[in-house]
Amino acid sequence: FNKGACVGGEDVCSDGNHGPLCGVCNYGWTSGGNERRCVECPNFAANMALVFAVVSFYSIYTFAMIRSTVQANVQRKGVRAIVVKLFTSYLQTISIGIGTCIDEEIPLLDSVWSITSDPTQPIMKLDCLLREAKWGDPDNEAVESYQLLMALLLPPASLLGVTAAFVIFKKIRSRPLPKGRNQWYTTLLPYWTVTGFVLHPVVTNVFITNMMEFTNVNDELLLAVNMDIHWFSPDHTRNIGLAMVGLFLYTLGIPVVFYLLLRSVRKSLYDTKTKAMLGFLYSGYEDSCFYWEVLIMGRKVLLVMGAKGPESFQHARVLRLLVIGFISLCLHYFTQPFDDREFKILDRIESMGLIAFVSLPLARLVLD
Repeated sequence: FNKGACVGGEDVCSDGNHGPLCGVCNYGWTSGGNERRCVECPNFAANMALVFAVVSFYSIYTFAMIRSTVQANVQRKGVRAIVVKLFTSYLQTISIGIGTCIDEEIPLLDSVWSITSDPTQPIMKLDCLLREAKWGDPDNEAVESYQLLMALLLPPASLLGVTAAFVIFKKIRSRPLPKGRNQWYTTLLPYWTVTGFVLHPVVTNVFITNMMEFTNVNDELLLAVNMDIHWFSPDHTRNIGLAMVGLFLYTLGIPVVFYLLLRSVRKSLYDTKTKAMLGFLYSGYEDSCFYWEVLIMGRKVLLVMGAKGPESFQHARVLRLLVIGFISLCLHYFTQPFDDREFKILDRIESMGLIAFVSLPLARLVLD
């Protein structure tokens, strides 16, 4: 049962909850996650303020990553940008592991996962905004479809927003804009690259959660994020179609585009122009492992699928995370993809992060 939601027995739910396992929120109520008690939706003004805060955070994070990458390209031995990127990846990875392997809620880590991977529900309360705008019906049947549509529109809208912000910044500072298509492309590519990198785990989590994560209740498969939706019902089939489009365009498409871009410049990795455009993706790696960041993005996708996928037997999700983590650790150990700057500090940081992650599912299986 959802902790805090079932208060008086199997058939008695707390205020705001109803349905199987008390896992569905009443109209006007919302949940921060699958195992949290429903709370009343914040008012529209407060929710819009949260949206503005999240958008501002992602904007500041994106431009900070771009700035630190440019500085790292100037100084070959600089590691700041790479360490920040590794730390962000580690937070995302360890949050998945703790959320899957530890039953008790840890608010700090829940917040980290929400900020770095899926702020749409725990922070922004997107379902409340959609219903406030009269999108989706009071019986919760269509809200997830609108969330998927918004996730599909988010990457192109973000790229347009980043481009507009770049132009406005240039105008405010009275600096000349790029001239010609090629100059626009080379100037904006690092901004678009970082934006795609930041959004990739966010949209991936939305697509996979609404397509794969289900709960078995009395031999009925119900969508975990909304137990009013039965597995392969018309509503779920519609969600699967939207999610598949998103998985193809963004979850698979963004890493593939990154790999093709890196492959096209693999013979000029030290060129100043190349480092300015794509240094964010390959800086810190050995020349032979210029593509490694793409593999790390793929690993995050597999981890989300492992954590959100069907639980066919007890601890199935935990075991899947253990296998993915162990394979990742072995690949890192035998490949050592990072360069040797600062006495191999980057390889050591990545190794410690992977060992910490593998320890979580291993400890859960041993203790149980």
